[in-house]
Amino acid sequence: MVDVLLFTDTNGAYGHGRDVGCYTLAGILREHGYTVQVVDFFASLSLDKAKDIVRKYVSSKTRFVGFSATHFSLARPEIKGALSPHHPNVVRARHWGARPFPQSQEWIIDFLSFINHISPQTKIIVGGEKPTHSFDHDLIDLWVHGRAEKTVLEFMTDNIPSGHVYAEEGNHFNTSQGIIWDKSDHLFKDEFVPIEFARSCIFNCSFCNFAKKRSGEKVKSVDTIKEVLLRNYNEHGLSKYIVNDPTLNDDSRRMIDLHKMITSLPFDIEFSAYIRVDLIHKFREQRELLLEMGARSLHFGIETFHPKCAKAIKKGLHPDKVKELLYYLRETWENKIVMGSGFVIGLPYETKESVYETFKWLKDPDCPLDSASFVAMYIPPPSYEDIDYSDISKNPNEFDFDLKDGSYKNWKSKEMTHDEALEISSKFSNDFVNPAYHYYYSRIRNLGFSHEECLKMKMDYGETYLMTEKIRDKMAKEYHEKL
Repeated sequence: MVDVLLFTDTNGAYGHGRDVGCYTLAGILREHGYTVQVVDFFASLSLDKAKDIVRKYVSSKTRFVGFSATHFSLARPEIKGALSPHHPNVVRARHWGARPFPQSQEWIIDFLSFINHISPQTKIIVGGEKPTHSFDHDLIDLWVHGRAEKTVLEFMTDNIPSGHVYAEEGNHFNTSQGIIWDKSDHLFKDEFVPIEFARSCIFNCSFCNFAKKRSGEKVKSVDTIKEVLLRNYNEHGLSKYIVNDPTLNDDSRRMIDLHKMITSLPFDIEFSAYIRVDLIHKFREQRELLLEMGARSLHFGIETFHPKCAKAIKKGLHPDKVKELLYYLRETWENKIVMGSGFVIGLPYETKESVYETFKWLKDPDCPLDSASFVAMYIPPPSYEDIDYSDISKNPNEFDFDLKDGSYKNWKSKEMTHDEALEISSKFSNDFVNPAYHYYYSRIRNLGFSHEECLKMKMDYGETYLMTEKIRDKMAKEYHEKL
């Protein structure tokens, strides 16, 4: 029996990865002496197995059963034949405001009722971005908005409220070691696991609704990161990471310090990360530092190659120089680092013709980017209180967006409508055949594939998706048998 039982998953994408938020909360609770069991692969659980887990771990001493639902996606067979995570129906279902659980309503009602039957006093809590903007449910005691490192500890000593609560992150991030892995997490051999060096972003891209910060805030010291890397390696053999920082290379001096520390370790690490390509252009030493530090997959937030659009969203480097640098990096890194970028369809001032020109360039065999991802421009409504609103979200009219009928989901501009942007992004995502990039790269490596195999793998949303899901299903079964 445990003090807290947490369910999590990051299904709906290729391969296997773990949710940083859920395991961070588990680590904080463990650090304060509480017993926690995290149950991963939640979407793969049968109802009978889920109930068996509750019988084993939940008792009258259990304070709450939590669901970390940010990365829950529709569970197969709910997708009903839409194999691609980028199928329009799946994309719509994964938007903020979608239902919070991967299973059917009947499944989850049965399961939540069973938890109440086993221990009526144990609270049921749902956290994460997706469910915080969803419908209420009589069987759920509390919906938690935002990062809850401080709030979750209060749940262990104070009365747990009902309804909705906006969580407090607290101020411990800089000194905390973050996730404290435990043998009960049942880590896989050579698994890429999430890690945070820094949190939130110092940039203010006009379209981005992620949390912002001032330079130097929410940054772990290099010494603290070294302690984490050494502990993880010595206790669990971990040396592969998904760096969850919004922008790893935002501080050039810090990059030099990280490089010095990492290359001094008695073992090598590998990692995937998000970086800004314009900073590599400005601080040229980063080109060698990233490779020597162990970067294996880097995701650039290029977003657009339209000059006026790039300037409007605060991407400072001219698109022609971005392309020139990408060709140089391909020659310099020689396939040692997988390079990918995201592109947002529907950004201000970019025409459909420009978007299709970008897609044509990306599909050229000589394109230096190994892969690309596409999403439609999204403008959240002002009722989402836990969002750090972008300039576009706060003032859409200043960027020539017309909110049709007052609906933020149905914007239109002179260039296109939201539905057209969603249709184009879905088409590009399904037509673009590429090897695993950033998020997928680490997840595919977690299935047992090598770096070289990832470079050759084609993500065709058909046979490849079925193959990876088959491996993931086997992993989920092996994992659940250990619980």
